[in-house]
Amino acid sequence: MDLVVATYSVTAKRQKIVGFAGPYYIAHQDILVRADDNSISRPSDLLGKKVCSGQGSASGDRIESLYGSKVNLIRLPGYGDCVNQLLGGQVQAVTTDNTILAGFAAQPQNQGKLKVVGTFFSNEVYGIGLKKGDTRGVSAVDKALQDMFSDGSWRSALTKELPQVPAGSPPVIGKFNIPFKQ
Repeated sequence: MDLVVATYSVTAKRQKIVGFAGPYYIAHQDILVRADDNSISRPSDLLGKKVCSGQGSASGDRIESLYGSKVNLIRLPGYGDCVNQLLGGQVQAVTTDNTILAGFAAQPQNQGKLKVVGTFFSNEVYGIGLKKGDTRGVSAVDKALQDMFSDGSWRSALTKELPQVPAGSPPVIGKFNIPFKQ
């Protein structure tokens, strides 16, 4: 594999073993609930609730570090599994990046059934993973990203593919440590 292009958050742990180009987007951890559930409007509302996140996800790790055992965190292999549990009533919420959650809420079979709460409680800096030490590859990908930022194709793609998530400004290439502001 030459590149990992996905909703791939740059973390200190990953930077030890993966080279990163970008970032190409700054997402935010958020919460997905059933459309008729108004009991969860901020992260602290997850206390005492069954919450699902993906196995090995930074989002699940963040919930554990913030709330420990005060949240009943369930980790499943994929977010589709979590969404099925949410729709079935086995969990009260799913947490991960707003981009992923918005995609699930927008699926035709889920429209009107799910909503993204809209409470950002982290920055998820998306980078493109390359082999550790591949400086030539990182430079080439960084240049391609900068070209997309400059010519407007980055914004056009985001607006088309994720209309429910504001594109914002393109991130600064090479800046992975972005302090979260509430």
